[in-house]
Amino acid sequence: MDTKSDPLYKFKKQFDSFVASNPNVVSAAHSASQIPESAKAVVVLSPLSLIHRFPRDWVSKNYKKTIVERPERLLACSMGISAAITMYPALFTLKSSHTRKASLLSPHVLKVHGTDWPKELLQLCKQSSEKLAHKQVEVPDDWNVGDIYLSQQTIAALEGSIGALETGIDSIFQGSSQEDTANRAFVAVRPPGHHSHTATPSGFCLLNNAHIAIEYAADTFNITHAVVLDFDLHHGDGTQDICWKRAGFNPDEQDDDPAYDEFGKKFAEFPKVGYFSMHDINSFPTELGYATKENIKNASTCIMNAHDLNIWNVHLSHYETEEDFVKLYQSKYRSLFA
Repeated sequence: MDTKSDPLYKFKKQFDSFVASNPNVVSAAHSASQIPESAKAVVVLSPLSLIHRFPRDWVSKNYKKTIVERPERLLACSMGISAAITMYPALFTLKSSHTRKASLLSPHVLKVHGTDWPKELLQLCKQSSEKLAHKQVEVPDDWNVGDIYLSQQTIAALEGSIGALETGIDSIFQGSSQEDTANRAFVAVRPPGHHSHTATPSGFCLLNNAHIAIEYAADTFNITHAVVLDFDLHHGDGTQDICWKRAGFNPDEQDDDPAYDEFGKKFAEFPKVGYFSMHDINSFPTELGYATKENIKNASTCIMNAHDLNIWNVHLSHYETEEDFVKLYQSKYRSLFA
């Protein structure tokens, strides 16, 4: 991608110009050299994520307004990032992954999603151009066409997202010393991932970013254990389901695999991943009037240190005042951190 035509690159250049012309920020930024990298948070921007766009040009403007997952979400996120860096420039290291792309057939993707789904996803994206040219919906009939869309550019967006995940993981584990290595990273990518199952896309999500990042960390830096803390209005059903797969339970698409015993289980695989979620039980995929019994049960599962699983779900509760929220936190929400 030509960096000069990249919106996030332009954003970064404008922000650099702002920092250079603001004496207070420059002074604070200068002190960053006195702060070790381990005390900073790395922020990774993913410019290629912007090119995943709703491609059905023939639909009405009113219909387009219903498409929630759009590039503007990433730009809004970048505005929040810029505000944080403006206030505390010495506490962040800003990186862009515009030159880094990773294949959907990378080992850490295949270990999460199997060999079939990434290949099918690539094929659907490649076929989308012809369908769209004939004003045909580019996704399969059994997909929610209001949630998920594809185009030829989606491939590069996904490749860029995976590259950004790799950049974030490298920033934490790759360095000459602990002082030179960050201990946390924020990676801004899309499409999002926590609804994506092993081989089933859902709720805007095509690949499961969290599990791919964990698998990359395991392959590259020998990480054996990880925790996913999922704070979202929605339950991360896909992320949780992949934890069941990691625990050795047979995914639905592998019914005849002889590696599993008569109960559909084999030895758990490393890395071991715990899933801990706070969400609204009345929102997707458990929204009122549409939720299945299975989805409600999954979003309410709590199991610790048993059957190679660590899964804990906490439902959000209504509150009126700050005091009410503090009580909820003390009595309910902080169980996620226990």
